[in-house]
Amino acid sequence: MKGQPRSDDFFEDEAMGKAFDARLMRRLLVYLRPHRTAVVLSVVALVFVAALHTLPNRLIGLAFDDFIQEKNLGGLKLYAGIMIVSVLVQFVLDYFRSLSMQRVGQNVMYVMRTQLFSHVQRMSLRFFDRNPVGRLMTRVGNDIETLNEFFSGLIANVCMDIFIIFAVIVWLFAMNARLAAITLAILPPAFILSFWFRKNARRCYRNTRMRLARVNAYFQENISGMRVVQIFNRQGKNQEKFGKLNDELKDEWHEMVFYYATFFPLMELITQISSAIVIVYGGLYLVGPKEIQPGELASFVLLTSMFFQPIRDLSSCYNSMQSAMASSERVFKILDSPPDIVPVEPVSRLETAIERIEFCDVHFSYIPGEEVLKGISFTVERGQSVAVVGATGAGKSTLVNLICRFYDVDSGRVLVNGIDVKHYDLQSLRSRMAVVLQDVFLFSGTVSENIRLGQDTISDEQVRDAARFVNAHRFVENLPDTYNAKVTERGTSLSTGQRQLLCFARAVAFRPDLLILDEATSSVDTETEHLIQEALGKLMANQTSLVIAHRLSTIQRADKIIVMHKGEVRETGTHQQLLRRPEGIYRKLYELQYQGQQTAG
Repeated sequence: MKGQPRSDDFFEDEAMGKAFDARLMRRLLVYLRPHRTAVVLSVVALVFVAALHTLPNRLIGLAFDDFIQEKNLGGLKLYAGIMIVSVLVQFVLDYFRSLSMQRVGQNVMYVMRTQLFSHVQRMSLRFFDRNPVGRLMTRVGNDIETLNEFFSGLIANVCMDIFIIFAVIVWLFAMNARLAAITLAILPPAFILSFWFRKNARRCYRNTRMRLARVNAYFQENISGMRVVQIFNRQGKNQEKFGKLNDELKDEWHEMVFYYATFFPLMELITQISSAIVIVYGGLYLVGPKEIQPGELASFVLLTSMFFQPIRDLSSCYNSMQSAMASSERVFKILDSPPDIVPVEPVSRLETAIERIEFCDVHFSYIPGEEVLKGISFTVERGQSVAVVGATGAGKSTLVNLICRFYDVDSGRVLVNGIDVKHYDLQSLRSRMAVVLQDVFLFSGTVSENIRLGQDTISDEQVRDAARFVNAHRFVENLPDTYNAKVTERGTSLSTGQRQLLCFARAVAFRPDLLILDEATSSVDTETEHLIQEALGKLMANQTSLVIAHRLSTIQRADKIIVMHKGEVRETGTHQQLLRRPEGIYRKLYELQYQGQQTAG
């Protein structure tokens, strides 16, 4: 498709950004404003939970020094009660904090999904040319879910780890400043190790995501094209290529596993070394000037072990934070893409019927420098049936895109009732038109819902009348549950002709001023085409219509036929007038089709 991104663009889009971006963080925090009370209470709860989390390790030492050595059972019971209460309070605070943040996360995701869906619906087709469906689905699915984890869990976990580190440091220095300073002297190697892990884990994580995206894309492509793969016996070649992609993914995972398998044992080693230092120096104090009590030394060892656990957790959270920043950047990139099809001042509403459509010296290109339309000019009057024919690539379907203003012209004007379509409110403009495409589209739901498309003003009787009008009533009545019969996604449970007839019924039900048929009968069988032709005869009577046709037999009764060639209007006239031109393009097209039909016969 013209304007489609390169295949590698998707994988480059998966690259990771900074682990922390202040600009992105400020935008994310905006979504927390409506929930600031819950967030503040959760942060306060986190502070108390962190303090209570470290409290038992300190109480154990105090209990040993004050009561166990003195065999004071009453005091020991008191300390045991304090520890039990602290654990219960910690549980209650953590429960309500977790519940509150999970709800906040879900509410934020609800808002972001709604914003993203609403914004995408306002974008022009050029936007979808640049952004494949798979990429947009990833934004709504994977990236939003990543941000859900960020809001509901990641922020809380990072804050919790920081508060625990701070609480442990306060306890250590409160107990013995000299021993605390000696204990924390081992921090530089831990920070160096954490930096080494984050740097390499980031690279491996990014590469793994890109390799996984390639594997998934190739797998999906093969499943979608399995019929072609098997017809042309491509199984072996495809297996070989998939094996290569899979090997690259495996190698990246092996490297990532190496860094994880190295980092955590080394951090555990640093933790044990730190505990050993505490025991050695604390032991010297015990046998020396006795500046520290045995229970206090035990608390020191326990708190030292606790100190390094949050550091390990923060290193593990690095990739998650990085992924959240990258996801937010990709989501905001879509939200920040301005709709390029918006009404131009002064804005008008199309309140009356379409009386006249004019193309005035229209030039248009999907890709800059590659013109598809070159100075197109013609008119369609109310009640006229105008057909457009030409070879593939002549620019016929582009006319539909410009009338409906899915794209804007490069130069020239498209006028409806004498006003440039750029000045019309898009909803009022498009509500006056109905388009039936060659590639029909049905939504999952019922037959009736696909004809009505959520328009409550269309009654059930009008739905049935529309189906009868286009000869769709016959097959619908034979379906289980008739008009309430379930239609699978894209209408795969129906034949091509049946889907096409339902799209014609949809067009009739909306009672448009302008009916546009874009090669709507090119992919149906002869019997269905006869039904459609019969319906078209009734549908186009006294109806303004623009018909993009491949089969010339379907447009012989058109009031005017426009022949396009390489983006230009070459001939205009009725069927008989155009046939009388010996060297005319239309006559050659007609003769080629007629000869083909004779040969087939």
